[in-house]
Amino acid sequence: MKSPLNPNAVRITSSRRGPGEAVLSPVPPADNGAELLAWRGVKAFFVLTVVAVALLTGARSRASSPASRHTVLPALVHPGRVEEVQAGTPGRIVAVRVRAGQMVQMGEVLAEIENPELQADVRLARQRLDLVRRRAAAEGKNGSVSSARLKAAEAQLAAAVSARNSARSRVEAAAAQTDESALARARGTAANIRGLVDRRLATAAELVAAELTVENERQMLAARRDSRSRLVQEREAAENQIEIARLQIATLRVAPGAGQELDIKEAASLLEKLERRLSALVVVAPVAGLVTLAPAPGTAVGEGTVLFRVGELDRLIFEVAVSPSLAREVRQGDPVTVRVPLDPPVEVEARVDEVEWAPRSGQAYTVRVGIPNPDPAALVAGLEGSVAFGH
Repeated sequence: MKSPLNPNAVRITSSRRGPGEAVLSPVPPADNGAELLAWRGVKAFFVLTVVAVALLTGARSRASSPASRHTVLPALVHPGRVEEVQAGTPGRIVAVRVRAGQMVQMGEVLAEIENPELQADVRLARQRLDLVRRRAAAEGKNGSVSSARLKAAEAQLAAAVSARNSARSRVEAAAAQTDESALARARGTAANIRGLVDRRLATAAELVAAELTVENERQMLAARRDSRSRLVQEREAAENQIEIARLQIATLRVAPGAGQELDIKEAASLLEKLERRLSALVVVAPVAGLVTLAPAPGTAVGEGTVLFRVGELDRLIFEVAVSPSLAREVRQGDPVTVRVPLDPPVEVEARVDEVEWAPRSGQAYTVRVGIPNPDPAALVAGLEGSVAFGH
């Protein structure tokens, strides 16, 4: 307001536009030349101040806009597709030709397995086939069928049926012992304790004991699976013997002299099956790629045991551990920016493939993003890249 001592002074009044918002407006002076110029200067300064405040407020609003924020998190790089190489027959690993982190070509030898029992069976099968062929040559194709051979074939059938029934009952009993629930419980307990250790609510000794329990359960399960695998093979061998014995009996009763030819076919078939299993003692790579898992020499394995994992590198998977709050915002198909740890690094626009809602270590969730490998010749699997999430 004007000072009573100076009636020409500028007076500032306050008017309100809305709750909590006041705008200062100058009041023009009387019609005087010098004072009018001063008034215009004050007015210009006032307008510039209002414009500057408006621009600054808009810039701050845009800077804090949710669309401009993003979160960059580290990501572990995995091969896009992994082939598991399983043992085709039980035995003991005597040689491992490759190690984890090594590139291999399709058909390359990965390991060698020793199975003395199988190797002995193959030698006996070869001797049997040779003996049957020599006997057939000595007797001739038109040799008479004696009642003794027919009785022997019938006795062989009875023995095969008994062996098949015994093996079948033992396989059913062994199937109940290969339940993985005990191992799953042990792994769940170890995972819970690992989360408690991260939060300092459990000791490292408790975690070691839990992981030892997991390993013991895994070894016992592997032993039970190996035993069941042997029983299954025994049952299948008995069933093959039943089929062969029945065919042999039928042939001997109908066509005298044809039993020799059937003996040769049966011996040759058995040798072929054993030699096929014998070839599985040499483990080869099914695809070209990066070895991510390899066993130790001397390890005893059962049929079906996973020995190697070979990852194909034409596609990469980026695995990110995210917080629960971020996991709630991320959806499959959301756009992200992936930073590939090449030299120099390469950024690739991609989309979220999967959000794993089961938390790991009780604290983090997992997001997976797959991309074509920008440089399949570069070994980036196992390295750390990053993924940028928009908000």
